[in-house]
Amino acid sequence: QPAGAAGGSLTADDTYPGADVFLRDRRAQTTELVSVAPDGRSMGGWFLGMSADGTRILFGSGPQPDSKPAVFLRDRATGTTRLVAPLSTTWRRRSGTGPAPLAFVGQRAGPPAALSADGHIAAIQTALPTGPDDTNAADDIILVDLATGASQPATRSSSGCPGNGASGEPILSRDGSTIGFTSEADDIAGSDNGRATNVYVREMLARKTERIGIAPSDPPGS
Repeated sequence: QPAGAAGGSLTADDTYPGADVFLRDRRAQTTELVSVAPDGRSMGGWFLGMSADGTRILFGSGPQPDSKPAVFLRDRATGTTRLVAPLSTTWRRRSGTGPAPLAFVGQRAGPPAALSADGHIAAIQTALPTGPDDTNAADDIILVDLATGASQPATRSSSGCPGNGASGEPILSRDGSTIGFTSEADDIAGSDNGRATNVYVREMLARKTERIGIAPSDPPGS
């Protein structure tokens, strides 16, 4: 069963006072703490993605309530956690104890990171420049090869130029070779028909980007 975030202590090693990420094995009837820091302590967090076989889980966390958010990978096969990359600082965890205290508060509704089904590639929304030509001062998406740690920009036009607006809400194909995302840029793939936000797909190997639709949050005429 997919991992999720919950408050309270569901396992004996959960010592973090806030929400955490757990994995429930419905066949074995066991619950495992996922949001574990690289040094082994319970650190809290929110679920971002999981490999198809359930061995790798991507989660976001800030070690302290006022920390900047970052993305971590929990490898259940090796029992280790490592930092993948910082998240864009435009994302914050919603405070409070309501029904959805971990919803993202920002310009976008979707998660700011994703994990490919084979567990090898992570897509992360970042405010850091993705190259010397990235001068839009807006969020972009990078792809991180989890085997090598190498990263490359994903929110680019077919000619390789960065968009002139913010991009986010990534989703990946099974092997991470194709990425879908939303963007406010109007120069990524031809005309955007005057829409504030559009949906794009980029084939990383072919270096081809195309607009495939309009973001649901962007009604006609906006």
